[in-house]
Amino acid sequence: MLTMLGELDLQMKKGARDYNWFSLSIMEYIGQCQKAINKFKEMKDRVLSNATNIEKKVKTIEDAEIIRTIDFRTHQLQEAQDLMDWFEQARL
Repeated sequence: MLTMLGELDLQMKKGARDYNWFSLSIMEYIGQCQKAINKFKEMKDRVLSNATNIEKKVKTIEDAEIIRTIDFRTHQLQEAQDLMDWFEQARL
């Protein structure tokens, strides 16, 4: 299986080998090259879009506050159930 870049390269090389500007099928060759270029551009756009999505997700993970610090000096003593409820709310 060829990669997108390999397919594009193969299509373009046909022109260097098999065609000259006076060949009767030059328009067909140009059309095939244009299709290969468009396919390559679509793949590039998908890769960039996926990279952007991955980057956003990694940033979200980086910014996640996994462990909250509690300043116990500023909190009043609580009943055990109130403290458990507070921890459950913070966990959510």
